[in-house]
Amino acid sequence: MEEDSISSEYSSEPVICHIKERQITNQQPWNTEEIILALSDLPAGKHALSVIPTLHGDILDKVLHEFLNTDDSKLSVNIQKTATSSFSTGCIQNTLLNIENEAALNTTALQLFLRWPNTCLLVSCYLGHVNVVKALLKSKNANISARDSDGRTPLHLAACTASLTILEELLQHGANPCEWDFGKKYTPLHYAAATGDLACVKCLIKSQADVNAGIHGKSPLYYAVLNNAADCVKALLEAGASPNNPQVYTETPLHVAAGLGSVMCTKLLLTYGADVRFRFGSMKSTPLHLAAEEGSAECTKLLLDAGAECEAKNARGQTPMHLAVLSQSMETLDVLLNIGAKVNIEDNDGRTPLHAAVTKSARGIELVKILLQAGALVNKADKFGYTPLHIAALNENSPTVIMLLSKGADLTARTKGGISALSFIVRRTPDVLPRFISRLDQAISLHDHELGDVDCELRLDFRPLVSGGRGETNLMLCLVESGQRHILKHPLCESFLYLKWLRIRKFFLLSLIFHSIFVAFFTAYIVVEKFRGIVFWPVLIFTITIAGKEFFQMAHGMCSYIKRWENWLQWSVVLLSSIVLNMPKHCPGWQCHGWQHHIAAVSMYYLKMIHLNIH
Repeated sequence: MEEDSISSEYSSEPVICHIKERQITNQQPWNTEEIILALSDLPAGKHALSVIPTLHGDILDKVLHEFLNTDDSKLSVNIQKTATSSFSTGCIQNTLLNIENEAALNTTALQLFLRWPNTCLLVSCYLGHVNVVKALLKSKNANISARDSDGRTPLHLAACTASLTILEELLQHGANPCEWDFGKKYTPLHYAAATGDLACVKCLIKSQADVNAGIHGKSPLYYAVLNNAADCVKALLEAGASPNNPQVYTETPLHVAAGLGSVMCTKLLLTYGADVRFRFGSMKSTPLHLAAEEGSAECTKLLLDAGAECEAKNARGQTPMHLAVLSQSMETLDVLLNIGAKVNIEDNDGRTPLHAAVTKSARGIELVKILLQAGALVNKADKFGYTPLHIAALNENSPTVIMLLSKGADLTARTKGGISALSFIVRRTPDVLPRFISRLDQAISLHDHELGDVDCELRLDFRPLVSGGRGETNLMLCLVESGQRHILKHPLCESFLYLKWLRIRKFFLLSLIFHSIFVAFFTAYIVVEKFRGIVFWPVLIFTITIAGKEFFQMAHGMCSYIKRWENWLQWSVVLLSSIVLNMPKHCPGWQCHGWQHHIAAVSMYYLKMIHLNIH
């Protein structure tokens, strides 16, 4: 919730807690459309992509036989070299590419192999045409280090399609397993790990591929974990792949495994020394945060057993318990509670896990029950003054509201904007009100009586009216403010008010007598000049007494004090009385200063208002 959206009940919207801190959008380091486009940008690339897939059986054997027995290899090498070396500027590249593509349109498959062997090798590696690849490599016309427009070598393309036979063939002909693409992002091992093909991964590792390539960003191990390829993860770790990244706030493989809820990968990474303290990104999330966010109880337990801090906070101040509640995982929540995580810990907005639990409707009641049984404070307010009851009502979650009320939630709790929880309930979950009245009904019972016995004992339980321990009349005032004045006619409320009156009527009468005497003395002081010297001291004493009473009330609650207009009226009387008492006493009829008449009149008016208010 934004701070400016919670000042009034009319502008407050339902509370929505965003769960996912980390979204996995693409699990592969390549995109099929990107590869097709990169191959199409090669000389005769589009034609090769359309022709090579059609070659199979006798047709393929015939073309390859003619290709291997032709004596035009020198010409074909020169043509391919001329085409690739001329692509130095964009203008020349586009012109030559268009020429090559137009020339390729009317060529046969044999002519395609002869004139553009590099393009055919790249396309064949990507399409998995083993025989074509072998023939091109055997003829020695194709360059083993050829690249598409994004810098992928034949080894990259074979790895991304998990073509083990082609991979081995390329490596036997001297392909470099540590070659990067143009963007310096991926090696062939990245691609093989991403496919999850163990044979290809082992083949590249055996050929001395760098298992820690891209360790400052995303290594082959990262992509193996991302695709939950536990066997590949194990092979890479055994080959010396580091489970940790040296870069600060970089996503480690352990973050990925925890975020996916991958138990096997998490266990392997922890076995090989993955650090559970690493934080990721601007959210500064630990692997435990991501495991709790995913709702993976098993990963959460593994991380806790490895020494993860159960009360670590991310950039929002959320602990794993906050995120476990948001993911609605009771199993994960149980794991955290069993380890001793604090149930009332606050995030940056002062919200506890219970605040997060009441935003959910699916399993919200179960989560609330678990948290309350663990000692969660039902009336804990966040920094905006919102209690869990406020948020449950805002989200129109009636069952949760009823649950909180049964556990002692305070209906009179107010936000920083001064809005009570009862006001939200009346407007967002009015179906809860009959339940509240039913609780009042249940608070009245007959004790030890027989049918027709007139001397029965009536028991009244006033605890439902003393909500949250904030005061005996707060609930009554809230009922009036929220338009539920009719509830005050309930027998329990009437009995409570009557008994309350019996307790305070002596103070009421004392206040009435006090102000009546003060009015009399003050009137005499202003109107009758000869009594002015006699009643000066009584008026002064009364004024000081009123001021002392107001100071006493201020000390017991400044916020509620300044909101009541009667208190301001009292201070007005104290101030004006002080001014009147300091007027010159030797001016007959108070003729010295005309403004004194006005001050005296206003003082009398305010004093009369107070007197009438007491009545």
